Amino acid sequence: MPEKTYILRFTHIDSSEIEEVEHARESDAREHLALFAIEDADTYSRIDLLAFDWTAQTETLLETRSF
Repeated sequence: MPEKTYILRFTHIDSSEIEEVEHARESDAREHLALFAIEDADTYSRIDLLAFDWTAQTETLLETRSF
């Protein structure tokens, strides 16, 4: 298991649902995040990029995209 996992957390526009997608590498998570643009504002209110440290059991916010 990797020491860190990178998570994209998608908050839907009506906040009724939160989806998460995990990536093993930060670069993959950032590439995935780059695919989302203002056109996605009808679906999501924000997308957070987080790093989860499995050893410390902590989450660190790396970037947020708000629409």
